[in-house]
Amino acid sequence: MTDTLLKVDNLSKHFSLKSFFSLFGDESDVVKAVDGISFGIKRGETYGVVGESGSGKSTTARLITRLIDPTSGTIEFDGQNISHLPLNDFHKIRPRIQMVFQDPYTSLNPRMRVSQALGNPLKLHEIVTDDAIEDRVIELLELVGLQADHRHRYPHEFSGGQRQRISIARAMALEPDLIIADEAVSALDVSVRAQILNLFRRLQKTQNLTYLFIAHDLSVVEHFCDRVGVMHRGKIVEEESVENLFNNPTHPYTKALISAIPWLT
Repeated sequence: MTDTLLKVDNLSKHFSLKSFFSLFGDESDVVKAVDGISFGIKRGETYGVVGESGSGKSTTARLITRLIDPTSGTIEFDGQNISHLPLNDFHKIRPRIQMVFQDPYTSLNPRMRVSQALGNPLKLHEIVTDDAIEDRVIELLELVGLQADHRHRYPHEFSGGQRQRISIARAMALEPDLIIADEAVSALDVSVRAQILNLFRRLQKTQNLTYLFIAHDLSVVEHFCDRVGVMHRGKIVEEESVENLFNNPTHPYTKALISAIPWLT
């Protein structure tokens, strides 16, 4: 077991865009969505990745979870290189890396009761025996501040904050080590956002979680993360502890992001 849970080294993802001229033999345009980024996350740490839309934040998350393959570079999880691990082998690691997405309504199947949304992963990955699934579903709901009878309901019967709690419970079902929260609170009202962030904090302490927290709102990152990497046009242009980043930003892009927060100016 290593102290660093996740290590990304010189990671890139380039997409080819077929242009009009490529029809005549010219090379396609290349979009460098992620362009040679490197960072590490220690166990129990919350590492924030911030940047405007299109900076490469979500592509980074998709690379780490192997939803897409990298163009180059390496991803190490718990000391193992998973960059090009065969999917059959990655299936054994996948439960340990879970995601919580921005929109809990679209990430939950509207035709599936909560009991199924939480129970199916338990069954698929054989986390508990079949006769223990319902009890575990109830435990998961209570873990995120919901009630046992909520398992009989459908996603549309819940508020946005409650749906995000269900999404978090689904991620927790597989007993992960790393949770990637991709804009997980950006669609929520301010008061609900604070509640979900407090839930994340509590789970981190009680369940020994490590977070990769992706956001565009620096005011949230300042109060939630330990260290931050600032992404701009596919690159990490600055990486610092939260305190140092906000007190002494060095890159012009970081300064621009911070100056755009009204209450910090």
